[in-house]
Amino acid sequence: MQHQEDIENKLRSAIAHNELIVHYQPIIRIPCQKVAGYEALIRWPDSNYTPSDFLPIAKQSGLISDITRKVMFDAAHKLKSLPQLKGKWISVNVSSCGFDGPLAAAVRGHQIQPHRLALEITEDTQMNAELLHRIEGVRRIGHPIRLDDYGTGRSNLAWLQKLGADAIKIDRQFIQGVDENANKQAIVRSTIELMHSLRPHIEVICEGVESDDELQFVSAAGADYIQGWLSGRPGPLP
Repeated sequence: MQHQEDIENKLRSAIAHNELIVHYQPIIRIPCQKVAGYEALIRWPDSNYTPSDFLPIAKQSGLISDITRKVMFDAAHKLKSLPQLKGKWISVNVSSCGFDGPLAAAVRGHQIQPHRLALEITEDTQMNAELLHRIEGVRRIGHPIRLDDYGTGRSNLAWLQKLGADAIKIDRQFIQGVDENANKQAIVRSTIELMHSLRPHIEVICEGVESDDELQFVSAAGADYIQGWLSGRPGPLP
């Protein structure tokens, strides 16, 4: 508990002193192998903490709202100001707080088209009628909704349908070594086939692609996009 409180206090100070930064990892469209967009990822460079160390504490303490706001505004600013992002999109991980003020302020302040700022929701998000209503509101405005870490949480097809997701991201644990694992191959193939058979069609992003063999398999299986170290590690945009 003391360790958690220590991280929380340091994180609060880091947010106040603008020590957190945003990195961007490319997402590649198959089969053209061109960058279609990026995922915005928060980093704390002046510490030894990884996102898996501090993000759960940020959610518990309420600091996640400040982090979400920073990522939203940084992504919106990049979409507005960088010529190399013309025609591309950025996806941002959000918790329930991200569907309110931060999103609206970022889009309004930078005058970007909603379809260029996608929102990613993890499967462990606590869903309720109020949150689904807010998600539906931003989806109707034009923001793409993506389900992150698919296959690791509690979602089911009814939940996925209510969410109105336009894409899912198959978690890296099913992708790493998929070319050598028959069970993983069956899961990935069947998931892609199912998503593509739904109406409306749901696109599939495969996370954690790190080898040419993994790329070859997910491409043959019909994946729409890949994300992983093979195509680019997270880093700053100019």
